[in-house]
Amino acid sequence: MKKQIIIIGLMLLCMVTQAQISPVVVNSTGNTVQYAGGYLGWSVGESIIGITSASNVTISQGFLETWASTTITKTFTLNTGYQFISSYITPPNADMTVVLADLLNSNLSFVRSSTGNMLRKLGPSWVNNIGNWIITEGYLVKMNAPDDFNITGTPVDPLTPINLNTGYQFISYFHDYPMDASAAFAGIMNDNLSFIRNSAGNMLRKLGPNWVNNIGNVIPGEGYLVKMNAPATLIYPAGTKSESIKSNIAIQHFSFEGGNAADPVYTIYISDATINGYTLQAGDEIGVYDGQTLVGSLALTQTPTPENQTENAIPVFATLNSGEGFTVNHPVTFKLWSQGQEYDGVNVTLSNPYGDAYTGNVFPNSDGVYSIASLTATLTGINSLDRTEVAVYPNPSNGIFTLELNSVKSQNFDVTVYNSLGVAVYQQLNVAANGKYSTEIGSGDLPEGIYTLTVIGKDTNYIKKIVIRK
Repeated sequence: MKKQIIIIGLMLLCMVTQAQISPVVVNSTGNTVQYAGGYLGWSVGESIIGITSASNVTISQGFLETWASTTITKTFTLNTGYQFISSYITPPNADMTVVLADLLNSNLSFVRSSTGNMLRKLGPSWVNNIGNWIITEGYLVKMNAPDDFNITGTPVDPLTPINLNTGYQFISYFHDYPMDASAAFAGIMNDNLSFIRNSAGNMLRKLGPNWVNNIGNVIPGEGYLVKMNAPATLIYPAGTKSESIKSNIAIQHFSFEGGNAADPVYTIYISDATINGYTLQAGDEIGVYDGQTLVGSLALTQTPTPENQTENAIPVFATLNSGEGFTVNHPVTFKLWSQGQEYDGVNVTLSNPYGDAYTGNVFPNSDGVYSIASLTATLTGINSLDRTEVAVYPNPSNGIFTLELNSVKSQNFDVTVYNSLGVAVYQQLNVAANGKYSTEIGSGDLPEGIYTLTVIGKDTNYIKKIVIRK
């Protein structure tokens, strides 16, 4: 029996019922065939109900996206600072001052194209040197304050080719769903491509023999900076609605303001980080500084190792939202944050396994440079990180942790676990310990997330981020 896929509601160009439609049977080899000016991607022999001769749609691996004749609206939410934007909708009037009319106020600083032309205010008037919104291009926006705007128009054919030239340019993304960046850009992942970067400074690039995707997913409405070594043509693949799963933990201490990813960005991959022999874990943080200026930071999602070093990327910015970031040839310094305390005086060892990593101890003078760093802080008189005194493991766990108190004075402790809202979700009070003491803490009923463990005694004030994963 043929599987029937019924396309209903807003996905149709007009409301129809099954009785009014003759099903289209896909009888071509392969998983994509052209139909009604669009493309159908489906298993051979399946019957598709809901497609009329007036429809222009793309169906692939169970996902549908309209791309012609339908009018749709996309809302763009812009934050303070810099970001890349693009559109998968063609506006009926492409003049930039019309498309961005809702932003022509004090919240907008400027919009810039790949060629450096700008839409900006000079004196009392907005000056448009960009001209029209080009659908294949992305744009750099700088906002003085948050704001939003809408684009209403017809969807772009997601298979529209984008011509890429040697050098830098902002590009658009055409699908109306997220896609793993490695899948989206698979067609140009060769020697012609230097790198692709998103607004957060994360990159898709080749390190040694492997392509490394720190972008995660490409997102509808976002633009991307591409650097090409040679010309190429990009066509986003159809039928690949696959999303990468990229863990993120919110920064708590080294709160980074963000920067301009169109200006030079230096990426530091962390292969190891320790304080007095304690290895940093998920929830611990690393800050990168130029003097007193924080120019990049990372909340770890795992214990960094040489095996996962490319997943622990810190984009470091030459231009911050508020002004100047790192300065070329200034010393690079690091600070670490763990268990509620900040530590500086970090020793750095840089490695070069592929022969093209930067190994200098000052900020580099070119864009797209990367380093692989091992960080070590050796501090005296610091007991709160001595794992022979207080240890909690495994971390992450499924909700049950082992807490060890070792070689402490005879005293009572209060053990408390707080959730991300600061609510106590677990407690052991007046735990008596003299010498080595071990107990289980937590509960298998606690949901996944990041929690704060505190162990409070007369001479002990221990704070540790713990992670529950199931």
